[in-house]
Amino acid sequence: MRRRAKQEEPTAAAVDLDFADRDRALKDYKIAVEYKHLWQHAPGGVYVTPDLDDLRIWHGVIFVRRGMYANGMFKFSVELPQNYGDAGAWPRLVFMSTVFNPLVKPSNGELDLRLMMPGWNPAGGDCMLKVITYMKKIFYTKDFALAAPPNPEAQRMFRDNKSGFAERAAACVEESLSRRYESPPGSSLKFTEPRPAHDSVAARILGAQIGVPAAAGGGDAGAEAEGGDAMEA
Repeated sequence: MRRRAKQEEPTAAAVDLDFADRDRALKDYKIAVEYKHLWQHAPGGVYVTPDLDDLRIWHGVIFVRRGMYANGMFKFSVELPQNYGDAGAWPRLVFMSTVFNPLVKPSNGELDLRLMMPGWNPAGGDCMLKVITYMKKIFYTKDFALAAPPNPEAQRMFRDNKSGFAERAAACVEESLSRRYESPPGSSLKFTEPRPAHDSVAARILGAQIGVPAAAGGGDAGAEAEGGDAMEA
């Protein structure tokens, strides 16, 4: 009669590893759900896509339609920490090109999220849709009243020298356009230079739209409405 092999008990290390794997899988699932929510409700003019190799890195771009940053095409990246989903686990949003703005750190291009979201709490509604909406607002706001802005020079100039601020913002727009074909590794958000073959396709698309009335509201109207907001903290 063959003896039954003794079943080994799982070690504490194996149990801890299994728990860690499950915890990470659950966090990854929540990130995927949150991205889908963002994809369905993202504000106009903003596009975001996950990195090809890392779910916790997102690449995005905002097309600014009006205001001092009009015609800008600002690319940015988002990094979600390993414990993202927990209270106090802020994401990081960093612009690829210069954004001269009271809410953007001049040293590294990072958007200051803690100023407007001092206690990151997913249970209280903090999420990436809120971050992206806030990011869009900084390009359209008509007033900044921040007690301790990340870029004090930008706030002073915005308040005391609007024409000078407008020049700095225009320079940011030019830089963003000059770098529009640059893409970080892992990004599927790529822009290529126009080619003659594209002209015929564009002509067909535009030709098909001739005579079709524009939809009421949406798009630019939404951007203008956001432009009246003020940033205070």
